[in-house]
Amino acid sequence: FLSPRRSIEIQEKIGGDIIFAFDECTSPFHDYEYNKKALARTHAWAKICLEAKTRSDQALFGIVQGSVYRDLREESARYINSLPFTGFGIGGSFGENEMKDVIDWVTNIVDEGKPRHLLGIGGSHNGHVRQRPKNGDVLDRFMGRPQRRIDEAPAGTDQADIHPMQAQIQCHLLKTAPR
Repeated sequence: FLSPRRSIEIQEKIGGDIIFAFDECTSPFHDYEYNKKALARTHAWAKICLEAKTRSDQALFGIVQGSVYRDLREESARYINSLPFTGFGIGGSFGENEMKDVIDWVTNIVDEGKPRHLLGIGGSHNGHVRQRPKNGDVLDRFMGRPQRRIDEAPAGTDQADIHPMQAQIQCHLLKTAPR
């Protein structure tokens, strides 16, 4: 069973520089009422994660959720911004237009002095990535691709992989990771 406390415990043991609060990432197929309940869970878990964190050398990011519903996204951005997180994750994985809207709704609410990580937004060919610096400081890509910094390469290129030894790392992980 994975809980908010267990999630933080695991992330602290892994030792990443940035760790994320436990959240519920809903499907775009969930309706408004389901997303509203999931958001309440995510917000409750955010407080638990802050309480559970014991390491001062790791940045804990709170995650803004709310699916494609503007009022829920804005509510989440205000709530997560009110808590003492080091930075913010902005949940994603929608089509380009929907994600652009989500980014626009929340980036004006969260503290722009703290880093913003765009979660699951896909490839760098997406138009909202070209809006930097308005949208976020760091992004990740789904489909097993490496995390990227938006400002390390021109939009539309695949030259911004963080680790220059990506092929060797992926090869090592494929050989050693349990399946």
